[in-house]
Amino acid sequence: MNGHIGSDKKLTILIVLLSNFVFFLSVILLFALVPGSRFWNQQSHDEVEYKFDQGVEAAAEPNRNMVSSLKNMSTTQILRTLAVNQKEPSNGSPIARLEIPAIDCEVIIVEGSGNDSMDLGAGHLEGTPLPGNGGNFAVAADRYVGAAPFKNLEKIKSGDNLDLMTTYGRFEYEVNNIFTVKPEDVQVLEPVGFETITLITTDPSGRLIVRGRLVQANLLDNT
Repeated sequence: MNGHIGSDKKLTILIVLLSNFVFFLSVILLFALVPGSRFWNQQSHDEVEYKFDQGVEAAAEPNRNMVSSLKNMSTTQILRTLAVNQKEPSNGSPIARLEIPAIDCEVIIVEGSGNDSMDLGAGHLEGTPLPGNGGNFAVAADRYVGAAPFKNLEKIKSGDNLDLMTTYGRFEYEVNNIFTVKPEDVQVLEPVGFETITLITTDPSGRLIVRGRLVQANLLDNT
């Protein structure tokens, strides 16, 4: 009898230990998959930011050489020439730094809008022109998953600044339109008649769109 009781107690203890183990393993996995993914996103973002800064330094001398041959042009014309002559970026390579002071957002924009690119920060939608080109520079980023750089994009207001830095210039945009569209609506990528930046992220009703009009553009100090 006592032997059976002892066996039952051991079995109960074993079940409790296994249950606790499964519980703690679940907690560890939860932290690894959710906050942990954000840590790795941040780590990847830091590496991409370092590469972007390196790219700015590497582009300084070629940009200076080109600018010196364009002295008779306006700043707008010079920036457009620099933009047109940029080497086509490879997928995942950093091309710009975006700052949105109103929502405390700073993110590196990389080429491409696939998952691999979005994991690194924000992604430049292929086929839309680079800043300074006179068109509609479109950028997408996550709002709910990973590092979620656009998590507070819904708090932005008309008149807020969007500050962009590339390897060849600085561009200041002013938010002039905020709206939502269906996911299949690609008209937001089309030119609108003046130079713009279009920020795109997910929204319960489809896609949240924040558009800014270019108000000022300057060459980098090292140019």
